[in-house]
Amino acid sequence: ILYNIPYIPGISYTSTLEIKSGSDNYLQDFTLKNMYAGGANDKGVAVAFYDRGTRTIAKNINCWSNQDTYVSNGARDYYETSTFAGTVDFICGNGDVWFQQCDLVINNRSGNVIAAPRTVDTEKWGYVFYENTISRAEGATLVTDKSWNLGRPWNNSPAATFLYTTMNTLPKDAGWTNMNNGKVLRFHEYGSKNGSGSTLDLSSRS
Repeated sequence: ILYNIPYIPGISYTSTLEIKSGSDNYLQDFTLKNMYAGGANDKGVAVAFYDRGTRTIAKNINCWSNQDTYVSNGARDYYETSTFAGTVDFICGNGDVWFQQCDLVINNRSGNVIAAPRTVDTEKWGYVFYENTISRAEGATLVTDKSWNLGRPWNNSPAATFLYTTMNTLPKDAGWTNMNNGKVLRFHEYGSKNGSGSTLDLSSRS
């Protein structure tokens, strides 16, 4: 377990681990925790993993923080059987990133959002979540059904797709929310199911 305790919040200088450049990095079997705890429920921006490289492959890594837990930057990356835990926009950035059978864990805060992509229009897919599981953290009493959203647009031409997701806690009916207006959105969802395995009715999605 690697952890840090920043003195002030910020997306560009609080990372527990940052890959500054390069390609074809491989990561496996460790945990990153950003322990910044400024404020009460809204802890502030504190990044556990900031990936500025490309073609990163990671298996069985755990990234834990609150806001902006994982940040991608122009990447083409692959994450398998890993855990990402946070509150506000805790998976954010640009690039084409595939999340395979990962656990997305919502920490204790109301009104959370999982993904905030800023995908540029030359990037084809943005964030793709395939056979992921969404749950609330143990003891996260502020996280209830229909208290959170799958994603919202950060910048550029944001793209995020949730495929065959198991949702142990359910998002708001609209599923998606707003942050910046005037963007061309590429948000998709297919085959979502609840914790019992029943297919969800997505007709009320935004």
